[in-house]
Amino acid sequence: MDEGVHPYDPSYNRWEELQKQYNIDVLPQQQRGDYILFSLQLDGDSALNRLIYNAIQYKDYCCNVIQQIKQLTDRPILIRSHPLDKTVITHIKSIFGDTIEYSDYTNIYQDLDRAYCMITYNSTSCVESILYGTPTITLDSSAVAHPVANNITDIESLKEHDLTYWLQKIAFMQWQGKELTDGYVWNLLKQTIQL
Repeated sequence: MDEGVHPYDPSYNRWEELQKQYNIDVLPQQQRGDYILFSLQLDGDSALNRLIYNAIQYKDYCCNVIQQIKQLTDRPILIRSHPLDKTVITHIKSIFGDTIEYSDYTNIYQDLDRAYCMITYNSTSCVESILYGTPTITLDSSAVAHPVANNITDIESLKEHDLTYWLQKIAFMQWQGKELTDGYVWNLLKQTIQL
């Protein structure tokens, strides 16, 4: 998100069109519970490249984030593993044991319903969290929701953001195959390429 290498056409309100087509609700920001929900990612995923380039192991990074959360708030921590990777949560359990809680829900909304806020490095779960109205903290500036997320240091004073411009921009980040045939998307993509 921070590199701006995605198309956008401010003259076309694609978000409004998609919202109607797919009946997408954007809920007002609210804290439904007391937990700090930490949403994990697939270890080794390309979304973690910034950590990898800096020789930081994702499992260790997560443990450091948990330590930071504990220094910033007394709220209980709930860890949600990536559905395809239980190795990170296993590592966290070996370090923290039962001093924190671990979700066994498959549906993210069950965890969001217990959350004061959600934290993630840059998982796309941050988009679900924002749309659901859960205050969200992203730890990497490349996260899709980073422009409308909070910083971890603000965990006890979370701000609400105007989502209008962000929603309009992210509506241009994914396309259906049939939309790629008339040249419109390709022309938008060409504008993002610097020669």
